[in-house]
Amino acid sequence: QGFFFKVGWLVKSIIKYLARVVKRIGFSKYLGQPFSFFLPTPLNYQWNNILKDDCGSVFVKDGKNKNILMAPIYGFFEGQLAYETTIGKNLQLRGANVKILSCATALPACQANISGNNIPVFNESLFKKFSCNESDLCNLCVRNLDVISKTTKIPQLKLRGFSEHGDLKVANEFLNSRDISFDAEILYKKINISEHAKSTALRVLLRGTLEDNLYCKAVYRRFLVAAILYIETLERAFDDFRPDSILAVHGIYLEHGVLRDLAKRDGIEIVVWGIPYRQGTLIAAVNDTYHRQYMEESNEIWSELKLSENQIKMVQDYVGSKISGGRDIVNYHPNPILDKNKILNSLEFDSKKPLVSIFTNVLWDAQIFYSSNIFDSLLDWINETIAYYIRNPHIQLAVRIHPAESKGGFSTKQPLAEEIRKVFPLLPNNIKIIEPQSDISSIILSDASDLSVVYGSNIALEIALRPNPLVIAGEAYLKGKGFSIDPSSKQDYFKILGDPTSVMANTKDQVASAQRYAYHYYFKRMFSFKSVSIPISGKKLSREPKLNFNNLDKLMDGSDSGLNLMTDLLLGKTSVYYQE
Repeated sequence: QGFFFKVGWLVKSIIKYLARVVKRIGFSKYLGQPFSFFLPTPLNYQWNNILKDDCGSVFVKDGKNKNILMAPIYGFFEGQLAYETTIGKNLQLRGANVKILSCATALPACQANISGNNIPVFNESLFKKFSCNESDLCNLCVRNLDVISKTTKIPQLKLRGFSEHGDLKVANEFLNSRDISFDAEILYKKINISEHAKSTALRVLLRGTLEDNLYCKAVYRRFLVAAILYIETLERAFDDFRPDSILAVHGIYLEHGVLRDLAKRDGIEIVVWGIPYRQGTLIAAVNDTYHRQYMEESNEIWSELKLSENQIKMVQDYVGSKISGGRDIVNYHPNPILDKNKILNSLEFDSKKPLVSIFTNVLWDAQIFYSSNIFDSLLDWINETIAYYIRNPHIQLAVRIHPAESKGGFSTKQPLAEEIRKVFPLLPNNIKIIEPQSDISSIILSDASDLSVVYGSNIALEIALRPNPLVIAGEAYLKGKGFSIDPSSKQDYFKILGDPTSVMANTKDQVASAQRYAYHYYFKRMFSFKSVSIPISGKKLSREPKLNFNNLDKLMDGSDSGLNLMTDLLLGKTSVYYQE
């Protein structure tokens, strides 16, 4: 199997090399870029076309003396690079000293390349390559960032230039002196490297839990080593170029989680951004990942909003569109089953008995530590809930596996249905698992249920607006907003589950409050960003971004309110991270 993988990788690398050569020819400006008539134009060629028409306009230098760091780290995701180079170029033209932070083969592992620079050699790897291919991914990453840096004329801050010979020895000696079991907290220079190494290992391995085997332990340790080397090189890089602010996607996992914590430790403002579900929008947070900020955000920001009838209709129309899709970047239910009776009949449920539905997450997605969880994990919550209803057969339970496991461009090596069946090989008739590929509409299932229970899924807000009785058992961002039941202990949780028909739907005032939050969340936190778009391709985002400006004058004309918001945050002109 190892040999065939090596051969397959070699063949794939040759094909990709030839494809790059053909692409360079097909998009050559000397040949008139013939490929652009039928293929999406790669990002660097789009920038070439924009910059060749530069007429030398002079723009207001309100960013002068500001050091701004764009932090893609790796060069594999053109969508991310499109947004960050657009923001970076705008800031550069306004006088800021902008640089692109890149790994440049400094790390032994990252999200995109588990073997990294192969120093030390990853002997435990299940995906070994021929020696001629060992550095393929690192070299491609470096080449991609070099090209985009040269084209946009935004220089790089390369971490490789700040590596020192003894760094690996320091990392290994530190880890050898610590308990590095999966559950141990490991701090290095006041940064929780265990959190970031574990979440990255889960993300790369596409699992919600790490298995107690040699491979998982080796992957986890490799990410711990990478985190230490990352901290060491970042510290030296920041001695050379001290940023006033940093732009980083997500703010989690190894590359951007460690960077976020280091920036926070050293008093450097970091603006975290992401691409949310609503098409044509971005989200932002300051000095933390938006995953946490959603829950820590003060209710005062949105609770006093006065919504017009048109704004309420905007919320209703958008939330309504989620049933069958069309306005989001991912559509989980292109052909939804919308008939309640048909759903209940297909599940063989008795309409006269109480029905509780629970809605899961993808196990590995954004595994971040939250102190207020009453369950140890998503699996712990599911298994304890199922066990409870095995003991209470007079109540029916539907376990709706998140459709993203099969429909949203995500994949997983730990399907929830299989995990459930490991614990419960045979389930009684009152408990049904709805597989991720099912066309049953999750929203209509909630409508048909006496009680809906969510752990961390975004569906919570849609349920609250219906308004269906809602319990939040984990860390959904809706928790604590006033229109869900948020048990503070397992005892409280199971007391509620024991009498689901007694849980009341939201009142008119609670629905109005949910509408205010929904407007804030969907139309203020998710703000329009017109300068870049990423088309939807089937079930997921395509990798081909489009720059929606033809010249630098258009980029700088101030017409993109989202671009203005992001650049104002990075220049310190505002602390408001949402559309006012």
